[in-house]
Amino acid sequence: MDSDSEEIDPEILMIFIEEALESLAELDTRFLALEERPDDRESLAAIFRVMHTIKGNSAFFGLMRVKKLAHQMEDLMALMREGRVAAGPKHIKVMLRGLDALRSMLCSVQSGGAEGAGFAKDAYQALLGEVAGLCTEGGKAGNPIACVIEELDAILAGPVDFQVMRERLKALRAGLQDLEAPNKLDDGLARDASPDPKTELRRILERPFDDQMPEPDARRVNELLAALRESADGAAGEVLERLRGEHDRLIAEVGFTDFLAQGLLSGLAELEALAQGAQDGPGPEAPEPEGPEVDSAEEGSSDRKRRDAVARSMRVDESKIDEFLDYVGELIIVREMFVNVGTRLRETAESSSLSAEYQRALEAFTLLSHSLQYSIMEIRKVPVKAALQKVPRLARDLASARSKHVRVRIVGEEVPIDKSLLEALEGPLTHMIRNAVDHGIEVPSEREKAGKDPTGTLSVSAFEDPDHVRLEVTDDGGGINVDKLKAKATACGIITQVHAQRMGDDEARNLLFAAGLSTAAEVTDISGRGVGMDVVRRNVVDLGGEITIESELGKGTTFCLVLPKAVTVQILDGFLVRVAGHRFVLPLGTIRESFRPDATHVVTVAERGEFISRRGQVFPLVRFGDVLRLGGSRTAPEEAIVVSVDLGAGASAGLLVDEVLGVQQVVLREVHGIQDQSSPFSGGAVLGDGRVAMVVDVDHLGGLV
Repeated sequence: MDSDSEEIDPEILMIFIEEALESLAELDTRFLALEERPDDRESLAAIFRVMHTIKGNSAFFGLMRVKKLAHQMEDLMALMREGRVAAGPKHIKVMLRGLDALRSMLCSVQSGGAEGAGFAKDAYQALLGEVAGLCTEGGKAGNPIACVIEELDAILAGPVDFQVMRERLKALRAGLQDLEAPNKLDDGLARDASPDPKTELRRILERPFDDQMPEPDARRVNELLAALRESADGAAGEVLERLRGEHDRLIAEVGFTDFLAQGLLSGLAELEALAQGAQDGPGPEAPEPEGPEVDSAEEGSSDRKRRDAVARSMRVDESKIDEFLDYVGELIIVREMFVNVGTRLRETAESSSLSAEYQRALEAFTLLSHSLQYSIMEIRKVPVKAALQKVPRLARDLASARSKHVRVRIVGEEVPIDKSLLEALEGPLTHMIRNAVDHGIEVPSEREKAGKDPTGTLSVSAFEDPDHVRLEVTDDGGGINVDKLKAKATACGIITQVHAQRMGDDEARNLLFAAGLSTAAEVTDISGRGVGMDVVRRNVVDLGGEITIESELGKGTTFCLVLPKAVTVQILDGFLVRVAGHRFVLPLGTIRESFRPDATHVVTVAERGEFISRRGQVFPLVRFGDVLRLGGSRTAPEEAIVVSVDLGAGASAGLLVDEVLGVQQVVLREVHGIQDQSSPFSGGAVLGDGRVAMVVDVDHLGGLV
């Protein structure tokens, strides 16, 4: 960053970088759409807008390397929009590398470094050369203005070597003399001229430029606005009068900037809409403007919508929202204290009217606290699109590395999910995409032999219900060979040969989540090192969710993730139980049922401990009082209560407790000293009477059975 940028407000710079990174993330999908439909005008226009915006704003912040690359990419997109360059595979490949370079440089600045540290200088110069070469294919080298600007930009951006600079300037001067610059430039402007003033005006306004529009173009814009105003009347005349006023005011204050060009383009879209309405006559609805430049009208409309959205929204630091959520947690604790006081008041108060009045106040407070909790949870939610939009690019790159062809389908991008869950979801999702492309989808030759389309299909779908988000990753590959999986697990010592023979297909597929197991025929730099899916499952469970597998040999595989929509690591619904006089909290989402068993329901298996038989199912019995070494807990199952808890992957266990106290919403708090792996607790929770109950880590229970 140069010295002029030192006075830039760092907070404004960070906002620019965040917005630029968000915009670049959406372009991966746009470029992949261009691979399938090279004439997709919507994608061409969207990519051009992002490059144009980043080019202008990065220059303001002194990010000249970002500006230079964005400018080159904008030039190429302009040629694609004009139809002078086709969006071929090599163009898409280079532009995707350009996106990666821009991201790297912006992320480097975001983390406090220099933009040059984010992308090697040699690679940067080579990338600029590749983009410039693609622009030359579109005939840009024949445009004298473009050649001069391009060469001067390269000279100014390079190192200060006066001898080299002198030679390059001499060559540039000789080239301009050979071109007979004045006549050539006039011819170039004449070629751009159009008998229709509106069309000519639009073409000039859409030409990319740096900080200020070139003087000949700015002068021509003024002439065209004046000519259009003289020939217009009525509503069109009023629009043109307003545009001329804005033009004159901004020219006097800041010059002919991109902001003015975009404003005039929006005005032209308004004029086209008026003209179309006049042709069609009055009606209940104004028709959409039509013609070869419809995308520009759409740009004007979308720009207005974006400005309206910005006016109704504001950026808030995430830490402030987290702080607010902590206060909501404290409010929930206070609410439970009030509930406890109300219970005691009903038991001891002589005045029933006082108790009833307190109950009404408590109900109002409870309703308000629930509403406040719901509101803050909604504020934290963002569309799952932020994670899903990375899938197409990731799948494309992985498939290319393995000589495979994959098409990607995304469903449910607007499903909302808590931001903290979204960030934690990125790792598991990335690994499942890698697993599907590397292990699931076959190479084209194998697919053709099986009578399949050579191009595989990878579908990622998001669905929601009131409390959960379901994410499905489906491939139409070869499916999971359970026999091969059991054989590999047996060879690795994960299961015995006897266990493998008794194991059903569903249980066998869950072996994929065993640590150290891989079915890859060879180790690649993508996957197949025997690690990964166990980490995926552990991460999903840590988020309060579960993951399951469905597969059919030869047809494909689906991984299904079910995640809570709200934050669960701080506020959770608890199932309160008592053991030996102590209260404990079990996460309500893990509870299947609670019941008092008969003595006949308890069986002992040699070397494997006690089991509970319930409705045709048999699952391990965990005597929680013995695990915690609490004296005084009930030891006879028929005198106690069994709480059936879900351990994930279809497994369950019966937790023997003395008493079930009910359901209560609690706030999970960190308790120092229980972070070691032997602890059966994940934290503590303050109950309504002010005392602390420990929250049971259900995953730890799974290690006891």
